[in-house]
Amino acid sequence: MAKQIKPAELADVATKGGVLGVISYLFSTYNVDPALNIVVLPAVMYVLNALSTKVGDPQVANFFAKQSKVVEVAVKQTVAKPVTKAVAKTTPKKKAK
Repeated sequence: MAKQIKPAELADVATKGGVLGVISYLFSTYNVDPALNIVVLPAVMYVLNALSTKVGDPQVANFFAKQSKVVEVAVKQTVAKPVTKAVAKTTPKKKAK
């Protein structure tokens, strides 16, 4: 069974690939050291993925995907819980007669 590819996924992959292509083209045009190209491109990809988790759906690292309901519910439950301090239970001491 083939997986249906969503337009948001295509747009995300095309955007990230386009950014990497432009950077690689600029490096080759201006004769930048190939070793620097090898170091910079994965770093740029990491930055793009980190940004896409902040902008789009964190579970799929997609700029254009809407956040999933699971993430929204988890955030709402976490925010709704009041912060309580742990209180040690003490039992009253019996007085000696």
